[in-house]
Amino acid sequence: MASEESKTIGGDEQRLRTLLQENVVLKSEVEVWKLRCRSLQEENKSLRQASVNIQARAEQEEEAISNKLMKKIQALREEKEKLANNYEQEEEFLTNDLSRKLEQLRQEKEELEQ
Repeated sequence: MASEESKTIGGDEQRLRTLLQENVVLKSEVEVWKLRCRSLQEENKSLRQASVNIQARAEQEEEAISNKLMKKIQALREEKEKLANNYEQEEEFLTNDLSRKLEQLRQEKEELEQ
């Protein structure tokens, strides 16, 4: 019986050593996973910040493009108005010039008829 007890005790000790070794290995694996988790959290945080920065930059670029286009539209409107005014002045000048010439021709005609 004593030898059976010593076998049981020896087996229990061996089992205890095996469990302790497994415990050390598992604790080590837990630490590795904790580090991996922290690393992924930092990467996630970094990616989120990069996303925010990209979105902000895109909004700034959109606003700059919009402002540039609005300035071009305003410049084109002003140019259109200027061209319309120039056209109107030229038309008035030509109308007046033609009216003067027509009047001059009428007077010359009257003079010739008399």
